[in-house]
Amino acid sequence: MTRPLSAGALRGLRLRAQRLAGTPARTVVVRTWALRGTLHVLAAADVRWMVRLLGPVFVKAGRRRRGQLGLDDATCERALAAIEKVLTGSRPLTRAELIERLADEGMRIDPGRRRRRTCSATRRTRA
Repeated sequence: MTRPLSAGALRGLRLRAQRLAGTPARTVVVRTWALRGTLHVLAAADVRWMVRLLGPVFVKAGRRRRGQLGLDDATCERALAAIEKVLTGSRPLTRAELIERLADEGMRIDPGRRRRRTCSATRRTRA
């Protein structure tokens, strides 16, 4: 499980984002794998366009690995629909909470594959 960002780290990120974008004092930041397999912190307003731009590149690059994990396109589409359903109207969830809620939706995830499956979903967007 990833550790939450400290209040000081969040404050520093907000100040940097304000300077770069000239935005109001309450810039919202999101931790995501949108850029590659490394966790990044982005301004929430930028996540959607970045995923739309870069997501297809990483989805294509990960096709072979998903096949090795037994994740065909149909399974990935069902998982994305389940993730969207679980997250709609929800508070932010930890990885463990997301996996638990996905299991409630019929998407069982082998503990050895948890990270790869949740990371792949962050590289796609439905909206």
